[in-house]
Amino acid sequence: MNNLKILQGKNKKDNSCETFILNDKNSNLKYWIVDINKHSSHTLEPVIKKCEFIEKKCWSAKENFKDYFLDKDVLLYAESSEKIVGFVLISLDILDKSPVLHYEEGMILKEYQKQGILKKLILLAARVTHLKLLKKKIHNKIAILGVTNSPKIMAGLFKKKMLLSLATNSFVPSKKILEIHKRYIAKYRYSILNPKYPFILKKIFPGCQEKNICDKFFNFPDNFKKYLPSEFDYFDRGDAFCFIIMPHRLLLNIATIICSVKIFSKDFLFNPNIGIIKQNI
Repeated sequence: MNNLKILQGKNKKDNSCETFILNDKNSNLKYWIVDINKHSSHTLEPVIKKCEFIEKKCWSAKENFKDYFLDKDVLLYAESSEKIVGFVLISLDILDKSPVLHYEEGMILKEYQKQGILKKLILLAARVTHLKLLKKKIHNKIAILGVTNSPKIMAGLFKKKMLLSLATNSFVPSKKILEIHKRYIAKYRYSILNPKYPFILKKIFPGCQEKNICDKFFNFPDNFKKYLPSEFDYFDRGDAFCFIIMPHRLLLNIATIICSVKIFSKDFLFNPNIGIIKQNI
């Protein structure tokens, strides 16, 4: 039985900024995309409020969510029974002449966590980014960037260090990654916590982990601790790890398609919105 179903009829909701991507029958979730820069703040208001509700459920954000949202480029979200249950916000940038896919934020409602929704949103974001860069005739090697103060995500990245080493990344940085990182922190006026640890940023998410008290005493793997300065404080001060990886564009696209077929079924290949034959994004 196919897990992926092509939605018949309209690809947009009435009077809305949201465009349909696909329907995952395996989880009964629908996935949608919003090109933030193409719409007015008034049009975006309903979806902003729904995403803000999820963020407040997940952690204690300190910024104005609407301002934060409008500063990004693309929203992808998962919907169950017309209710948004998780989302990813991304920005597309050019740093040191390289396209950068910046995973800004990913939030999933607690009752929908551990169902692979975030992984699916991340995959869809990578596919959408590839298609957008192709439209703009940008073929340079891409950098994928994310900043996190989640100890579980940090430890998870380290656990996959050997696999990730197939491309240059923050664990084994090239001169190119160091230059992109330098320009990134300069653009957003971030500070490095300790010069010996350039990928540890100071006070990025202060107090945001208040709702995840169980993470306060997270025990990092011993081998990972060498990447962290002794003064690192992810919980109270909100210090964060900046992870950058630069895979080959072709290999990234192939890997994205293979993983998507595995997760969504082979029908992903023929999806009219983001498949390999036709794209409508």
